[in-house]
Amino acid sequence: MTLEALLDAAEDRYPGVAAALIEPATAPDEDSTDPDAIDFELIDQHRGSIHAAQVKSGGSGTEMSAPDAFGILLRMIRARPRAGSYRLITNMRLHPKAAQLNRALSVDDPFELREHLKRLMARGRWRDEPAGMSDDELHRLGRARIAVDSRQRYQLRDQLRERMRRLRNEHCRGLGHESAGRLTNYLAFEIHRRASGEFDGVFPLAGFREELLTPGRHLAYELGEFDWGTMVGAVPAAPDVPRPDLIDRIRTALTSGGRERTVPTCALLGPSGIGKTSTAADYAYDMADSYDHIFWVNGESSTSLRSSFQRIHDWLLRRTDNGPDTDSSRLRDRVRTLLSSSARPWLMIIDNVVDRRLMDPWVPTSGRGHVLITSTNQVSWATQRAKVVIQSMTPDQATELIRMHLHHEGDWDADSEGTAAALAEQLEHWPLAIELACGHLAGCEFGLREAGRYLGQIRDLALNDRDAIPHGYPETLVGAIRLALKRLMDKEELQPASEGAAHALFPAAYFASRQIPIWLLYFSTLMSSDNAVRSGLHHPAVFGPQAKVPFTAHEMHRALRDRVTGPAR
Repeated sequence: MTLEALLDAAEDRYPGVAAALIEPATAPDEDSTDPDAIDFELIDQHRGSIHAAQVKSGGSGTEMSAPDAFGILLRMIRARPRAGSYRLITNMRLHPKAAQLNRALSVDDPFELREHLKRLMARGRWRDEPAGMSDDELHRLGRARIAVDSRQRYQLRDQLRERMRRLRNEHCRGLGHESAGRLTNYLAFEIHRRASGEFDGVFPLAGFREELLTPGRHLAYELGEFDWGTMVGAVPAAPDVPRPDLIDRIRTALTSGGRERTVPTCALLGPSGIGKTSTAADYAYDMADSYDHIFWVNGESSTSLRSSFQRIHDWLLRRTDNGPDTDSSRLRDRVRTLLSSSARPWLMIIDNVVDRRLMDPWVPTSGRGHVLITSTNQVSWATQRAKVVIQSMTPDQATELIRMHLHHEGDWDADSEGTAAALAEQLEHWPLAIELACGHLAGCEFGLREAGRYLGQIRDLALNDRDAIPHGYPETLVGAIRLALKRLMDKEELQPASEGAAHALFPAAYFASRQIPIWLLYFSTLMSSDNAVRSGLHHPAVFGPQAKVPFTAHEMHRALRDRVTGPAR
């Protein structure tokens, strides 16, 4: 209870608290003839008592009578006459008259309170006490309350852990399941030291906060590892420019109500290149202190789902020596069961979901977790209650992204800022278009000063085939992609690998977006469709035109990395 009171003070529920005084033999500012009347109290910087408490425990089924409760409260108000409030905390059930006493304490009028006390104590050992109490004592008694705490020890422990996690998260200090238990035990030990007389029983609030917010690396050192914020899977890097407005909307969607162990799901929806994956990754990094485990799942296909869940399964069981489970149904049921039974909070991000029907059987529905999904298929998620539609960046965010990529020390001025803002506007603040533009301009001799020429080029390329521009996508994005492809094909010093790399992008569009086998792309540029059929390959298949001059897979890969990812990346 003392630890809980200190947490209350740390959360400013008792304004003005400077320290806790534990098992005080005397009042901090006066002598006391009843040192056992108070178990702990919260005091101000002048050692004045703000809140005094007494804890009385009883066995299962025991009951606290009205005379017993009144006697304890009477001792408390006389031992600490200047305390701001008093609290009798017990796990015992209150007798009906004790419950009446607790309600009577909220009466403001001393005369009325005295009459209530006379009636309730009429047949007990305290029957003569109410008549002899002064108005000041009655006022003090009116600041007292009886609090029944029926929580089991494990419930109290779990709630303390969660409160400490929440407090640490507010200060960007993580706390996992095991480290929370370790920290709870340590703080309880410090309280017991003071209860035994060390430090004169004083636990300064500043010292408590310092212990509570001890750096995460120190806790991890004690445990031998971090037991929170562990990322499992190929989590992308955090975006260069955070979008806190989106993070707040996702957090609200995942934490607003719902049953205790029902897993809430939020879908991030929007067209390609708008920043869904980077927003999901940003949320994972921003909220890493709130989760013990963060699982990144590739949701593009049944194969990628099975592979991702196999990785999660092996991580949860700390298993590395056995082969993969080839039964998808059994694998997903095992993972869902493990997550449902886990006491640790977790986050699962299922990225790039193409077919909701394919994904739905894999989504966990029970446990202490959250699920975040990204998809371009907005129609499939029309009935989804919690969803965030990702829009283009704000003008300030888009300009900042350009500045981060093209700003070199000493060469950024007001004109540069204006040019960057105008470029961002012409690109409709679309993240992918900005990334492509920055990659192009970073390789130009005059950098940002060539933005006007660049915009002219991509507009011309987009206008050449307007019918090919997908609905909802800006013309400048399509033009930027076409220009990047054209530059790749025209790269003289990397020919013929550069031309082969460009042709490899066409069959790549039919693969999942990550971990495409480079050898498959390589051979697709060297083998014509006629040769493929003669070799025994059957349609459907996609093949690029055969390159005129051979090149190695390494050279093709180098060309792809040099021109597609761009110097800015």
